[in-house]
Amino acid sequence: MLDYALAKVLSPFQSSVVNPSSLEKIQPTVLPNKPVVALYYTNWSILNHPEKPPHTLPYDQITNVNYAFFKINKRTGNVTHTDFHTDARLKLFMPYKRDSWFRTIQTLGLLGQFMNVKYARVPELKVMMSVGGWGAKEDFKSLMTEEFKLNNFVKSTLSIIKTFDLDGVDIDWEYPENEKEAEYLVKLLQVLRIQLDKANKKPLFLSFAAPCGDREIIDLLDLKEMDKYLNFWNLMTYDFSGSWSEKVAHHSNLYGDDKTELSCDSIVQHYISQGVTSQKIILGMPNYGRVFSGCNGEIGSKFKGTGCYKEGIVEFNRLPLLNTVEHFDSKLGAAYCYDPIKRYFISYDSNESARWKAKYVKKHELGGGFWWESSGDQNYLKNLEKSNVFQFVEELKRS
Repeated sequence: MLDYALAKVLSPFQSSVVNPSSLEKIQPTVLPNKPVVALYYTNWSILNHPEKPPHTLPYDQITNVNYAFFKINKRTGNVTHTDFHTDARLKLFMPYKRDSWFRTIQTLGLLGQFMNVKYARVPELKVMMSVGGWGAKEDFKSLMTEEFKLNNFVKSTLSIIKTFDLDGVDIDWEYPENEKEAEYLVKLLQVLRIQLDKANKKPLFLSFAAPCGDREIIDLLDLKEMDKYLNFWNLMTYDFSGSWSEKVAHHSNLYGDDKTELSCDSIVQHYISQGVTSQKIILGMPNYGRVFSGCNGEIGSKFKGTGCYKEGIVEFNRLPLLNTVEHFDSKLGAAYCYDPIKRYFISYDSNESARWKAKYVKKHELGGGFWWESSGDQNYLKNLEKSNVFQFVEELKRS
């Protein structure tokens, strides 16, 4: 349904944007002048959490929002809405400048309310569109079949940015599977970088949701070349373990040991060693826990499944579980709770985890942190100090 606007907004852009043979000199990418604190906001979260429209986010704490997701039309290459009504027509309260009440209902949609929040309350907020997501790899691969599709992809991305006055685009291709696809990803980022730089007087940002769970996928990517075009690397440093695992393990531990195959630290250091600028790395954190049921509560033990939890996920809002005690592994930098009656072990990021990761960001001069996704942590609506975002930001402020 994106085509409602294309005819009106494509005219400022040249007819062809994908000829790399005559590409202009790439401008140096803008580095953040302060730590990025970002939330992914999904357009389906309003269905399960109607009490959390855009105006409720903790704008005193965050600097960036990644709005997920937009999809790719495999036939044309155009970037389109996954839910146009929710994005652009949903009726929401509209905040006014210097007015803490939301008295007027307008047909804004979620994107419209984000823009209104920017204009009325937080002009420095950066709102970026996120394209793709889990399950969208075939959509990205479809762009490779004919050049006009990439041309349409770039043009339609620019049109959405202009229509909603967004601040850039986040590419979430999960994941390139071979060298040809990895090379194409570089081309995609290269063309986007040039057109973003040409399209607007204000800086437009380009980020990539970067893989972390599979070293083979990471090593396919030309990280040093990609780094030339990106403002941010959103490292998805979570889901190291889950229902697919053979044994109980933490899913977002900061450090590793001989029992843990993956850790945030090992992944960050690998990206840096391959030519990624440390200040561009945004450390990913989960607003949910991973459930392992039928286990004895020890790392490395066998488990039977995920119990009564769909997909083995529990929102951070509900953790630690009732009648359990939260524990923090100070060796791995990971939190968990265990129910010895139901035999549930849940790995997650706690307030202590958030503080540890903020210290890590400062120590290694990273660009900041982000969370997937905003609806999993509602503590800033009820008790701000219990919010991981709050704890992360407060730790960043400490000298």
